[in-house]
Amino acid sequence: MNKMTQTLLALIALFATGCAQQEILPSEDPSELTHTAMVTLDNYIYLNELFSQCSGLGGDAEYEALTAQQDWLGENWANVVAADEYYSQQLISSAKDYREQKLSLEAVWLKHKAQARANRELNLNQRTSSNQQKVCVRRMQAIAENIEPAHTPQTQANLQSLANKHNRDTRRVTVVPTLAGDIDLNLPTGSSYYVLAENLKKECPEGTFIVIENRWPNEAYASYCNHAPVSLIECQWGQCSEAP
Repeated sequence: MNKMTQTLLALIALFATGCAQQEILPSEDPSELTHTAMVTLDNYIYLNELFSQCSGLGGDAEYEALTAQQDWLGENWANVVAADEYYSQQLISSAKDYREQKLSLEAVWLKHKAQARANRELNLNQRTSSNQQKVCVRRMQAIAENIEPAHTPQTQANLQSLANKHNRDTRRVTVVPTLAGDIDLNLPTGSSYYVLAENLKKECPEGTFIVIENRWPNEAYASYCNHAPVSLIECQWGQCSEAP
């Protein structure tokens, strides 16, 4: 064996050793893990809204949506559960008591934004029935072709670490984020909304309200200033107050 061959083999062995040592370790930074959880949940909420809207159309759109949803959940649901568990742990201390459940304004905002993104993308209300079908079939088929998560090695390591820290049942599909509750975020505004909105805009011109409940005489709103949570407001017979 000549010296050039020996040198080449030594370099290959050194390179292989270096690659073997480059194991991606999960982050221990809570802010990075929270970010990983939020991105995972945001993607799930967005896709779940696409599945829901398209399956509601019936026909080919429904078939494609249910097929894509089932396959996607089979591949990714365990990661979603892990992300939701960690995200809930980080927010539970600031969650509000509402209707015998814990409600996080941050989680409500996350869900609202992800669903709004799906609504804008499909834009079904502005399409004819045939175009609704075409748009949904095309979108569902695209999702079906990319079922496996396109995570970076660091994100995958973080998610695996989160998965190892919880013991929730990953076989049952539940509503997530848990701390956003099972709330319809497309509700119309109630009679108290306009007065509340005007008051908020006096202090925060970019203020935003999300309708939590609108069943007269009961109303509830989550308020935000520059996307940051402000308060949960509950109203009864037009009399409103902030939840503690």
